[in-house]
Amino acid sequence: MKKILSLVLVLVILISCTALTLSVSAENSASLIRGKCGDDLDFSLNTQTGEIIISGTGEMSFYQFYHSYNAPWDDYKDTIKTVLIDNGVTSICDYAFKKCHNLTSVTIGTNVTSIGKSAFYNCDSLTSINIPESVKTIGWEVFAFCSSLTSINIPNGITNIPLEAFQGCSSLTNITIPNSVTSIGDSAFFSCDSLESITIPSSVTDINRFAFGGWSNIKKVYIDSETISFNLTSLSACGDLIKYADSILLGENVDTVTDFVKNNYNYKGISYENGKEYTVYSKIDYNLISTPKQGTIEDNENHSPSNDDSILSSDNLTKENADTMSTTTGCGSSVLSDIIFVMAAIIGMGLIIKNKER
Repeated sequence: MKKILSLVLVLVILISCTALTLSVSAENSASLIRGKCGDDLDFSLNTQTGEIIISGTGEMSFYQFYHSYNAPWDDYKDTIKTVLIDNGVTSICDYAFKKCHNLTSVTIGTNVTSIGKSAFYNCDSLTSINIPESVKTIGWEVFAFCSSLTSINIPNGITNIPLEAFQGCSSLTNITIPNSVTSIGDSAFFSCDSLESITIPSSVTDINRFAFGGWSNIKKVYIDSETISFNLTSLSACGDLIKYADSILLGENVDTVTDFVKNNYNYKGISYENGKEYTVYSKIDYNLISTPKQGTIEDNENHSPSNDDSILSSDNLTKENADTMSTTTGCGSSVLSDIIFVMAAIIGMGLIIKNKER
Protein backbone atom coordinates (compact mmCIF):
# COMPACT_ATOMS: atom_id res chain seq x y z
CA MET A 1 0.00 0.00 0.00
CA LYS A 2 2.86 2.35 0.87
CA LYS A 3 4.50 1.64 -2.49
CA ILE A 4 1.31 2.54 -4.34
CA LEU A 5 1.02 5.83 -2.43
CA SER A 6 4.65 6.64 -3.19
CA LEU A 7 4.13 6.01 -6.89
CA VAL A 8 1.05 8.21 -6.94
CA LEU A 9 2.94 11.00 -5.19
CA VAL A 10 5.77 10.77 -7.71
CA LEU A 11 3.28 10.93 -10.61
CA VAL A 12 1.59 14.00 -9.11
CA ILE A 13 4.97 15.75 -8.77
CA LEU A 14 5.94 14.89 -12.36
CA ILE A 15 2.62 16.13 -13.74
CA SER A 16 2.93 19.40 -11.78
CA CYS A 17 6.47 20.02 -13.03
CA THR A 18 5.45 19.29 -16.63
CA ALA A 19 2.49 21.67 -16.40
CA LEU A 20 4.71 24.39 -14.95
CA THR A 21 7.27 23.92 -17.73
CA LEU A 22 4.58 24.10 -20.38
CA SER A 23 3.14 27.22 -18.77
CA VAL A 24 6.54 29.00 -18.72
CA SER A 25 7.20 27.94 -22.32
CA ALA A 26 3.82 29.26 -23.43
CA GLU A 27 4.43 32.52 -21.58
CA ASN A 28 7.85 32.98 -23.22
CA SER A 29 6.40 32.12 -26.60
CA ALA A 30 3.66 34.70 -26.15
CA SER A 31 6.21 37.42 -25.26
CA LEU A 32 8.44 36.71 -28.28
CA ILE A 33 7.42 38.41 -31.53
CA ARG A 34 9.17 37.30 -34.72
CA GLY A 35 8.97 38.40 -38.33
CA LYS A 36 10.67 39.64 -41.50
CA CYS A 37 12.02 43.17 -41.97
CA GLY A 38 13.89 42.72 -45.24
CA ASP A 39 14.47 40.16 -47.98
CA ASP A 40 17.10 38.45 -45.88
CA LEU A 41 16.51 40.14 -42.53
CA ASP A 42 14.56 38.88 -39.53
CA PHE A 43 13.64 40.44 -36.24
CA SER A 44 12.78 39.06 -32.84
CA LEU A 45 11.27 41.18 -30.10
CA ASN A 46 10.99 40.06 -26.51
CA THR A 47 8.18 42.18 -25.12
CA GLN A 48 9.11 41.22 -21.57
CA THR A 49 12.76 42.31 -21.69
CA GLY A 50 12.17 45.00 -24.33
CA GLU A 51 15.03 43.77 -26.52
CA ILE A 52 14.67 43.70 -30.31
CA ILE A 53 17.32 42.01 -32.48
CA ILE A 54 17.66 42.61 -36.22
CA SER A 55 19.64 39.77 -37.84
CA GLY A 56 20.53 38.47 -41.29
CA THR A 57 22.11 40.26 -44.24
CA GLY A 58 21.21 43.21 -46.43
CA GLU A 59 18.94 46.25 -46.24
CA MET A 60 15.90 46.82 -44.08
CA SER A 61 12.57 47.08 -45.85
CA PHE A 62 11.10 50.50 -46.64
CA TYR A 63 8.34 51.74 -44.35
CA GLN A 64 6.14 54.84 -44.54
CA PHE A 65 5.11 56.06 -41.12
CA TYR A 66 2.39 58.41 -42.36
CA HIS A 67 0.77 55.96 -44.77
CA SER A 68 -0.09 53.12 -42.37
CA TYR A 69 2.81 51.08 -43.70
CA ASN A 70 4.71 50.95 -40.45
CA ALA A 71 7.53 48.74 -39.24
CA PRO A 72 6.23 45.29 -38.23
CA TRP A 73 7.06 45.94 -34.57
CA ASP A 74 5.23 49.27 -34.49
CA ASP A 75 2.32 47.93 -32.42
CA TYR A 76 4.81 46.95 -29.72
CA LYS A 77 7.09 50.00 -29.90
CA ASP A 78 6.29 51.08 -26.34
CA THR A 79 7.87 47.85 -25.06
CA ILE A 80 11.18 48.40 -26.90
CA LYS A 81 14.04 49.34 -24.59
CA THR A 82 17.09 47.93 -26.39
CA VAL A 83 17.92 47.71 -30.11
CA LEU A 84 20.62 45.33 -31.36
CA ILE A 85 21.46 45.47 -35.07
CA ASP A 86 23.77 42.68 -36.23
CA ASN A 87 26.84 43.23 -38.41
CA GLY A 88 25.16 41.73 -41.48
CA VAL A 89 22.62 44.54 -41.67
CA THR A 90 23.55 47.32 -44.13
CA SER A 91 20.83 49.93 -43.52
CA ILE A 92 18.31 51.20 -40.97
CA CYS A 93 15.10 52.13 -42.75
CA ASP A 94 13.06 55.34 -42.54
CA TYR A 95 10.93 55.63 -39.38
CA ALA A 96 12.34 52.33 -38.06
CA PHE A 97 12.13 53.21 -34.36
CA LYS A 98 10.26 56.50 -34.48
CA LYS A 99 8.63 57.43 -31.16
CA CYS A 100 9.98 54.45 -29.25
CA HIS A 101 9.68 56.47 -26.06
CA ASN A 102 11.19 53.81 -23.77
CA LEU A 103 14.23 53.10 -25.92
CA THR A 104 17.43 53.64 -23.88
CA SER A 105 20.15 51.67 -25.71
CA VAL A 106 21.07 51.19 -29.39
CA THR A 107 23.89 49.08 -30.82
CA ILE A 108 24.49 49.48 -34.56
CA GLY A 109 26.44 46.90 -36.56
CA THR A 110 29.68 47.84 -38.28
CA ASN A 111 28.34 47.29 -41.82
CA VAL A 112 25.45 49.75 -41.65
CA THR A 113 26.05 52.48 -44.26
CA SER A 114 22.86 54.53 -43.98
CA ILE A 115 20.32 55.52 -41.34
CA GLY A 116 16.98 56.63 -42.79
CA LYS A 117 14.91 59.72 -42.08
CA SER A 118 13.20 59.93 -38.70
CA ALA A 119 14.70 56.52 -37.81
CA PHE A 120 15.05 57.52 -34.14
CA TYR A 121 12.74 60.54 -34.11
CA ASN A 122 11.46 61.48 -30.65
CA CYS A 123 13.11 58.58 -28.84
CA ASP A 124 13.11 60.79 -25.78
CA SER A 125 14.62 58.28 -23.31
CA LEU A 126 17.73 57.64 -25.41
CA THR A 127 20.77 59.21 -23.72
CA SER A 128 23.64 58.27 -26.06
CA ILE A 129 24.37 56.44 -29.29
CA ASN A 130 27.51 55.38 -31.11
CA ILE A 131 27.29 55.57 -34.90
CA PRO A 132 29.93 53.38 -36.59
CA GLU A 133 32.36 54.85 -39.13
CA SER A 134 30.71 52.74 -41.84
CA VAL A 135 27.71 55.11 -41.87
CA LYS A 136 27.96 57.59 -44.76
CA THR A 137 24.45 59.06 -44.91
CA ILE A 138 21.81 60.01 -42.36
CA GLY A 139 18.26 61.12 -43.12
CA TRP A 140 16.45 64.26 -42.11
CA GLU A 141 15.01 64.32 -38.57
CA VAL A 142 17.06 61.20 -37.86
CA PHE A 143 17.53 62.06 -34.15
CA ALA A 144 15.16 65.03 -33.88
CA PHE A 145 13.60 65.60 -30.45
CA CYS A 146 15.70 62.95 -28.71
CA SER A 147 15.51 65.27 -25.74
CA SER A 148 17.54 63.07 -23.34
CA LEU A 149 20.42 62.59 -25.78
CA THR A 150 23.56 64.04 -24.16
CA SER A 151 26.24 62.90 -26.61
CA ILE A 152 26.52 61.53 -30.13
CA ASN A 153 29.33 61.06 -32.62
CA ILE A 154 29.02 61.99 -36.29
CA PRO A 155 31.25 59.65 -38.32
CA ASN A 156 33.99 61.05 -40.50
CA GLY A 157 32.66 60.33 -43.98
CA ILE A 158 29.27 61.96 -43.67
CA THR A 159 29.19 64.98 -46.00
CA ASN A 160 25.73 66.38 -45.26
CA ILE A 161 23.96 66.96 -41.95
CA PRO A 162 20.40 67.15 -43.26
CA LEU A 163 17.27 69.07 -42.40
CA GLU A 164 16.39 69.02 -38.66
CA ALA A 165 18.72 66.08 -38.04
CA PHE A 166 19.30 66.98 -34.38
CA GLN A 167 16.56 69.56 -33.83
CA GLY A 168 15.22 69.64 -30.28
CA CYS A 169 18.09 67.59 -28.77
CA SER A 170 17.89 69.90 -25.78
CA SER A 171 20.22 67.86 -23.52
CA LEU A 172 23.03 67.56 -26.05
CA THR A 173 26.16 69.00 -24.40
CA ASN A 174 28.84 67.94 -26.86
CA ILE A 175 28.97 67.33 -30.58
CA THR A 176 31.84 67.30 -33.07
CA ILE A 177 31.29 68.07 -36.74
CA PRO A 178 33.88 66.05 -38.71
CA ASN A 179 36.05 67.49 -41.48
CA SER A 180 34.12 65.49 -44.08
CA VAL A 181 30.96 67.62 -43.63
CA THR A 182 30.44 70.26 -46.33
CA SER A 183 26.78 71.20 -45.76
CA ILE A 184 24.57 71.73 -42.70
CA GLY A 185 20.83 71.70 -43.42
CA ASP A 186 17.92 73.87 -42.30
CA SER A 187 17.37 73.75 -38.51
CA ALA A 188 19.88 70.90 -38.23
CA PHE A 189 20.79 71.85 -34.66
CA PHE A 190 17.84 74.09 -33.84
CA SER A 191 17.03 74.31 -30.11
CA CYS A 192 20.09 72.35 -28.99
CA ASP A 193 20.23 74.87 -26.18
CA SER A 194 22.50 72.92 -23.80
CA LEU A 195 25.46 73.16 -26.19
CA GLU A 196 28.05 75.65 -24.93
CA SER A 197 30.55 75.40 -27.78
CA ILE A 198 30.81 74.18 -31.35
CA THR A 199 33.53 73.99 -33.99
CA ILE A 200 32.71 74.61 -37.64
CA PRO A 201 35.48 72.82 -39.60
CA SER A 202 37.19 74.17 -42.69
CA SER A 203 35.34 71.67 -44.92
CA VAL A 204 31.95 73.36 -44.32
CA THR A 205 30.95 75.61 -47.20
CA ASP A 206 27.19 75.83 -46.74
CA ILE A 207 25.10 76.55 -43.64
CA ASN A 208 21.36 76.78 -44.24
CA ARG A 209 18.76 78.87 -42.44
CA PHE A 210 18.21 78.42 -38.71
CA ALA A 211 20.86 75.68 -38.62
CA PHE A 212 21.98 76.88 -35.19
CA GLY A 213 18.87 78.75 -34.03
CA GLY A 214 17.48 78.70 -30.51
CA TRP A 215 20.82 78.52 -28.70
CA SER A 216 20.82 80.63 -25.54
CA ASN A 217 23.74 79.04 -23.65
CA ILE A 218 26.39 79.09 -26.39
CA LYS A 219 29.71 80.41 -25.06
CA LYS A 220 32.33 79.74 -27.75
CA VAL A 221 32.11 79.38 -31.52
CA TYR A 222 35.21 77.97 -33.21
CA ILE A 223 35.33 78.75 -36.93
CA ASP A 224 37.91 77.11 -39.16
CA SER A 225 36.04 77.73 -42.42
CA GLU A 226 37.00 80.81 -44.44
CA THR A 227 33.83 80.55 -46.53
CA ILE A 228 31.51 80.51 -43.54
CA SER A 229 33.23 83.55 -42.05
CA PHE A 230 31.75 85.61 -44.90
CA ASN A 231 28.22 84.39 -44.13
CA LEU A 232 28.09 85.22 -40.44
CA THR A 233 26.08 88.38 -41.09
CA SER A 234 23.14 86.20 -42.10
CA LEU A 235 21.37 85.65 -38.81
CA SER A 236 18.74 83.58 -40.62
CA ALA A 237 21.52 81.06 -41.29
CA CYS A 238 23.43 81.09 -38.02
CA GLY A 239 20.70 82.36 -35.73
CA ASP A 240 21.53 82.40 -32.06
CA LEU A 241 24.91 80.79 -32.68
CA ILE A 242 26.28 84.30 -33.17
CA LYS A 243 23.59 86.27 -31.37
CA TYR A 244 24.35 84.74 -27.96
CA ALA A 245 27.99 83.63 -28.30
CA ASP A 246 30.34 85.19 -25.76
CA SER A 247 33.39 84.59 -27.93
CA ILE A 248 34.18 83.85 -31.56
CA LEU A 249 37.47 82.10 -32.25
CA LEU A 250 38.73 82.25 -35.82
CA GLY A 251 41.14 79.58 -37.01
CA GLU A 252 44.23 79.95 -39.15
CA ASN A 253 42.18 79.40 -42.32
CA VAL A 254 40.17 82.56 -41.65
CA ASP A 255 42.02 85.70 -42.77
CA THR A 256 39.17 88.17 -43.20
CA VAL A 257 36.85 89.25 -40.40
CA THR A 258 33.25 90.07 -41.31
CA ASP A 259 31.55 93.38 -40.58
CA PHE A 260 29.22 91.60 -38.18
CA VAL A 261 32.12 90.38 -36.05
CA LYS A 262 33.91 93.73 -36.26
CA ASN A 263 30.82 95.67 -35.19
CA ASN A 264 29.77 93.40 -32.33
CA TYR A 265 32.99 91.91 -30.97
CA ASN A 266 36.29 93.26 -29.64
CA TYR A 267 39.62 91.77 -30.67
CA LYS A 268 41.22 90.09 -27.64
CA GLY A 269 44.30 88.26 -28.85
CA ILE A 270 45.62 84.83 -29.79
CA SER A 271 44.60 81.60 -28.07
CA TYR A 272 45.85 78.03 -28.45
CA GLU A 273 43.10 75.47 -27.94
CA ASN A 274 42.78 71.84 -29.00
CA GLY A 275 46.23 72.07 -30.58
CA LYS A 276 45.20 74.94 -32.88
CA GLU A 277 45.81 78.68 -33.00
CA TYR A 278 42.76 80.92 -32.85
CA THR A 279 42.23 84.68 -33.02
CA VAL A 280 39.79 85.55 -30.25
CA TYR A 281 36.98 88.14 -30.39
CA SER A 282 34.77 88.80 -27.35
CA LYS A 283 31.26 90.19 -27.49
CA ILE A 284 30.86 93.91 -26.83
CA ASP A 285 28.75 94.56 -23.73
CA TYR A 286 26.75 97.64 -24.68
CA ASN A 287 25.39 97.88 -21.14
CA LEU A 288 28.84 99.01 -20.00
CA ILE A 289 28.99 101.84 -22.56
CA SER A 290 27.60 105.20 -21.34
CA THR A 291 25.37 107.33 -23.57
CA PRO A 292 25.11 111.16 -23.67
CA LYS A 293 22.91 112.63 -20.93
CA GLN A 294 21.40 115.22 -23.26
CA GLY A 295 20.01 115.03 -26.78
CA THR A 296 17.33 113.04 -28.53
CA ILE A 297 17.02 109.27 -28.79
CA GLU A 298 18.13 109.59 -32.41
CA ASP A 299 21.28 111.45 -31.30
CA ASN A 300 22.13 108.72 -28.82
CA GLU A 301 21.62 106.03 -31.44
CA ASN A 302 23.86 107.93 -33.85
CA HIS A 303 26.60 107.84 -31.21
CA SER A 304 26.25 104.15 -30.38
CA PRO A 305 29.32 101.92 -30.93
CA SER A 306 27.62 100.03 -33.77
CA ASN A 307 27.59 103.24 -35.83
CA ASP A 308 31.06 104.40 -34.84
CA ASP A 309 33.14 105.22 -37.95
CA SER A 310 36.24 103.87 -36.25
CA ILE A 311 34.62 100.41 -36.27
CA LEU A 312 32.89 100.42 -39.62
CA SER A 313 35.63 101.94 -41.75
CA SER A 314 37.95 98.89 -41.79
CA ASP A 315 36.33 96.81 -44.48
CA ASN A 316 39.34 94.58 -44.95
CA LEU A 317 40.34 93.91 -41.35
CA THR A 318 42.72 90.98 -41.10
CA LYS A 319 44.46 89.19 -38.26
CA GLU A 320 47.63 91.16 -38.98
CA ASN A 321 46.06 94.60 -38.53
CA ALA A 322 43.58 93.62 -35.81
CA ASP A 323 46.09 94.64 -33.11
CA THR A 324 46.53 98.04 -34.73
CA MET A 325 42.80 98.61 -34.99
CA SER A 326 42.16 97.62 -31.38
CA THR A 327 44.78 100.07 -30.09
CA THR A 328 43.87 103.01 -32.34
CA THR A 329 40.07 102.91 -31.93
CA GLY A 330 39.03 105.98 -29.97
CA CYS A 331 42.37 107.80 -30.29
CA GLY A 332 40.70 110.70 -32.20
CA SER A 333 38.70 111.75 -29.17
CA SER A 334 41.87 111.72 -27.02
CA VAL A 335 43.77 114.03 -29.43
CA LEU A 336 40.80 116.40 -29.61
CA SER A 337 40.73 116.65 -25.83
CA ASP A 338 44.45 117.52 -25.78
CA ILE A 339 43.98 120.28 -28.40
CA ILE A 340 41.09 121.83 -26.47
CA PHE A 341 43.14 121.73 -23.28
CA VAL A 342 46.13 123.49 -24.94
CA MET A 343 43.89 126.14 -26.53
CA ALA A 344 42.22 126.83 -23.19
CA ALA A 345 45.63 127.20 -21.56
CA ILE A 346 46.79 129.70 -24.23
CA ILE A 347 43.63 131.80 -23.86
CA GLY A 348 44.02 131.74 -20.10
CA MET A 349 47.64 132.92 -20.31
CA GLY A 350 46.57 135.76 -22.68
CA LEU A 351 43.96 136.97 -20.22
CA ILE A 352 46.49 136.97 -17.37
CA ILE A 353 49.00 139.05 -19.41
CA LYS A 354 46.30 141.59 -20.36
CA ASN A 355 45.29 141.99 -16.75
CA LYS A 356 48.90 142.67 -15.75
CA GLU A 357 49.33 145.30 -18.46
CA ARG A 358 46.28 147.14 -17.15
